[in-house]
Amino acid sequence: MEHDEALPPAPWPPSPDRRGIDVDPWIALTFVPASWFLGWTLSRWENGPPRSFVDWSYEPSSASIASQLLEPYAIEALVWVVVASALGWWTAVGLRREPVRFSMGWSAIPLAFVAIPSLLIGISPEIAAKGSTVLALMAAGLFVAAFTEELMYRGILLHAFSRAWGGTIAVLLTSLLFALIHIPSRVDQMSGPALILATVGHLGFGVFMCRVRVATGSIWWPTAIHALSNVFTFAHRWDETFFDQLFAVVKLGEMFIGLGLALALLSPSTRAVGSVDEVDPNDRAPLWLTHSSAVIRGRVLSRSSEGRAQEPAPDPAADREP
Repeated sequence: MEHDEALPPAPWPPSPDRRGIDVDPWIALTFVPASWFLGWTLSRWENGPPRSFVDWSYEPSSASIASQLLEPYAIEALVWVVVASALGWWTAVGLRREPVRFSMGWSAIPLAFVAIPSLLIGISPEIAAKGSTVLALMAAGLFVAAFTEELMYRGILLHAFSRAWGGTIAVLLTSLLFALIHIPSRVDQMSGPALILATVGHLGFGVFMCRVRVATGSIWWPTAIHALSNVFTFAHRWDETFFDQLFAVVKLGEMFIGLGLALALLSPSTRAVGSVDEVDPNDRAPLWLTHSSAVIRGRVLSRSSEGRAQEPAPDPAADREP
């Protein structure tokens, strides 16, 4: 921590970061439906309902958790890890911690806020009756699901949008997309005011996780918080009477913190300071991703260089005065 004190604090909202390959933000926006379609395809391939836990959330089996939650999200996570590596965004999306001053207020405290209620699920007899294997698989699956969503929204999209449109728009837009993408999985469970409240809650949670991501310089802190929040959400589904009031406190807390941050971002006094324009030649993924990343990155760069080669060279004689 002594070394961290010498580092600058992370700017909020996030400033444009020029590391890695530049991707048009409208192309990056297509990653959202691509991610949803990939998850839908993987779920259907496993003969399960696409991204829906309605049929098995109360009486899950080890096989259903593995086929409908753990395996599809693990494959999808691997796809986006390869994409981030190929674009040279390994540090920019937080897979490797950025050199910013560590923020205890936006890391350990939010983690404890969701960790303590999540640990209380062990005292519920109804949840304990599910069995250790089911609970362990569920926790693993929810962690992988949280990592996939954090990498997509608070990693790839936040980076792509902030370098094109600025940090404020990036935080609000990624959080809005995060909220909207959860609506299809909630329609069968909620309607009317409950669905609206859940959507606003996801919006606030998205802004909250953006703040944690930027303040810690890592994708792993929001992933841990998100995973524990998911665990507590499913514990509430299994035993609503036991966790009803505590669930309301946790979820409303997440929502209001995020909405407060969103309102602060819209204030004229909120400005981002500094930017990261340097290209780090050592910003590479681990060796097991090096080959696939190099192939994809080489194709992107070769197409870019071909486009530049086709442009006519400027004629020096044309600029001379007669």
